[in-house]
Amino acid sequence: MARSRSIFASVVVCALAAPFVVAAAPITTTVLGQTGAGAASASAPAAAGSASPDDIAKAKEEAKEHFLKGVTMMQEEQWDAALVEFKASLQMFPTRNARKNAAVCLRQLGRFAEALDEYEMLLKEFGGQLPPADAEQVNKAIADLKNVTGFIVIESSVAGATVIIDSKPRGTTPLGPIRVGQGTHTVRVLKEGYVPFETTQAVLGKQTVTIPAKLEVLARSGSLQVIEETGAEADVIVDGAPKGKTGKTPYSEKIGPGNHWVALRGPGNLGTQPAPVNVQVDQTFTLRLKLEELPAEARIETDPVGAAIVLDGVPVGQGSWEGRLRLGAHKVDATSEGYFRTTKTLDAKADGKTTLKISLDRDENSPFWTQGRTRPISFGVFGSGVYGLFGFGGDYEKSCNNANTNCYDRSKPVGFIGGARAGYEIAPGLSLELDLGYAYVKSSLSRTTRLLGEQSTPVKVDITDEWSMSGFLAGVGASYRFLRKPLAVYGAITGGVIFGARVRDRRGGDTPCLTTDGSGLSGAANCSSAEVASGVNSGTQRSMLPDIDTVKQTFPWFAPEIRIAYPITDSIQIGLSFGAFIGITDARPKIIQTPQAVTCPPGAVGCTPDPQPKVPDPTLNCAQTPAPTGCKAIGFVPQPNLQPESAIGTFILPRTALFVRLAF
Repeated sequence: MARSRSIFASVVVCALAAPFVVAAAPITTTVLGQTGAGAASASAPAAAGSASPDDIAKAKEEAKEHFLKGVTMMQEEQWDAALVEFKASLQMFPTRNARKNAAVCLRQLGRFAEALDEYEMLLKEFGGQLPPADAEQVNKAIADLKNVTGFIVIESSVAGATVIIDSKPRGTTPLGPIRVGQGTHTVRVLKEGYVPFETTQAVLGKQTVTIPAKLEVLARSGSLQVIEETGAEADVIVDGAPKGKTGKTPYSEKIGPGNHWVALRGPGNLGTQPAPVNVQVDQTFTLRLKLEELPAEARIETDPVGAAIVLDGVPVGQGSWEGRLRLGAHKVDATSEGYFRTTKTLDAKADGKTTLKISLDRDENSPFWTQGRTRPISFGVFGSGVYGLFGFGGDYEKSCNNANTNCYDRSKPVGFIGGARAGYEIAPGLSLELDLGYAYVKSSLSRTTRLLGEQSTPVKVDITDEWSMSGFLAGVGASYRFLRKPLAVYGAITGGVIFGARVRDRRGGDTPCLTTDGSGLSGAANCSSAEVASGVNSGTQRSMLPDIDTVKQTFPWFAPEIRIAYPITDSIQIGLSFGAFIGITDARPKIIQTPQAVTCPPGAVGCTPDPQPKVPDPTLNCAQTPAPTGCKAIGFVPQPNLQPESAIGTFILPRTALFVRLAF
């Protein structure tokens, strides 16, 4: 805004001080957008030697009126509307200030090539009349604009083809260098009987780009016939290309099959809005149009250049469109691969040219932005915490649902899983992955329950199990990226095995004090004498010796998850994932426990020694009376042939992970 005001202050102040300086002699004006071989000119409306004084005075007055409107709009920084007024003033009566202000407006609108044309025309027409300060300013503007303009050269072996750049006809081949502003331009080369050539070309400042436009003869075609309903003669425009002197209604041509658009242009404001046609192979499409007043002039521009434009449901090209319309609202759709579709309303007015600029928002999640990427390989590390909200799935925890069991101190499984992940992107957003890592999860449970002891007698015991699972894991999986920005979001599923996982259980607890006479398990004996002797017993309970057992299991696992990553750079991401770790196994440690031995210190009073009991001999029939000697073991011992409880079964562990990902 500051730049706009400074230019306005330095350039337009002369227009305010002397708002209408008239050219001393008849001159010609350049048609916007045409230079070199494509330039066209128009004579001033009245030359001093061929028009009456009244005609000159009238033209001068009308030109002055448009000029002053343009100055007002420049003050309001309505550059497009001001340009229309200055152009109207120049057509009626050219002046150096109108030419100069038109150049300023074009520069403010970013139409650098056209602005440079205007400045050069200003020097050509009024160079001798410019004050030194103005001449210096104009020469500086020309030098600056040459740094931001370049040239396009069209090479074509077909003569008479129409060249259209950014929806503006620039002449026919052969054609000299065409000046354009730096940036990206849509170039089309058209001729009846040939397949249209179209490309998008970026041009740098002071650069000349040569485009080889190879036109191929239409192998298949249809016919287009255009008729003005009242029989009036009108210029025909097909796909934005005027058909020249021979292109007047009634008009017909051979044209490629597919969708096209047609418009008519008559004298003054007469014309038609773009009309769609669909030409079929070897068929004739007849289009009847009627000239009407089109008071509004409009221009549509898109960012990015090359976006497809649909005006009132009619596709009218890419990048830009310019023409006359009916007054009122018009629907404009713009689409481009990799961008969100954008719909705007163009309010066409009779005063000046209405310009609609449509900027499309980039769709960061479109596969368009990852096509041809050079970093399909990724590597990352992850560390996750797991929490067994639903337990470990084994008999230990399931026994808590039994009426004979009281679980009074229970810890949910907790642990971690860490490792490395390699990925390869086989399609945009879709990757195959390999995981290698290590898992460790532990849990504990204290309970009062009944277990079978000697002679298959149920014994009520208090036990505490502390068990864990650990092992190396490997898995393969796939991930798909649903979003890229502002945060990357992936869905993933991985499956594999844990190799030789170690499931370890340590059990301790208390059992009732038992009689030592071999009569059976009464559980009613008093442990006071043993307590005096050893200090490890109380009441009628006696501590059991802890037992530890470890079993190894190789079992499958699965891990679905959602990953959310923040892209630090294009190749580095850091993020969190949320999912589950699912295992399928049946790990049963074998726990054999006996009561602690009681030994009596020398001289102890009332102490009965109690050695550790032996495991009963399974070959003996302990049900007979009297029981064989081998059956007279003392204490709580699981039957050797009983199936141990499972510590771990099928489990689901919620999982949250932190990860870092690097793409190569």
